[in-house]
Amino acid sequence: MLTTKTIDHADKTGRAFLRKVAKGNWRANARRDEDWRLTFTRTIEGEIGEPDEEVVVDSGLTVRDDVQPGMRQSFDDSEPVTMQEPRSVYLHAWDADTLAVLLLKFPNASLKIRGSSGSANSSKIGLTFYSLELDLGERYTVTIGGETIACHGRTVCGGAITI
Repeated sequence: MLTTKTIDHADKTGRAFLRKVAKGNWRANARRDEDWRLTFTRTIEGEIGEPDEEVVVDSGLTVRDDVQPGMRQSFDDSEPVTMQEPRSVYLHAWDADTLAVLLLKFPNASLKIRGSSGSANSSKIGLTFYSLELDLGERYTVTIGGETIACHGRTVCGGAITI
């Protein structure tokens, strides 16, 4: 069974929901083909012989994709590397609860996917880096979840971003 609900994370009901997320057992995800809408998901186990229930809550937040796909070069002395287009974001429960706590403290924060073509040394072997960042304002950002690392456009270390 699937239950879906939409909230505004900044209003009273949304803040109460974020406090529930902060207590754990919720996952968060966003997908390119769903306009980068951030949803929180939780599975409630059914009784023996009964199906589990999947609860999905649309947070009203969107994730901004700042990655420019194609060949990119960070510095004059670095090599061009292939930046891939992100497909989705997935946060495990421990990262989703961290995100919820930060959204409670910074309700005007925004989420973005950042891609980096790395340093001169990492570009020589074709490494690129992708992370999910929460922009808290006034030039402060916090990385949420693990960093995804790719080599020549293929994922070698999976983090919060799927390319």
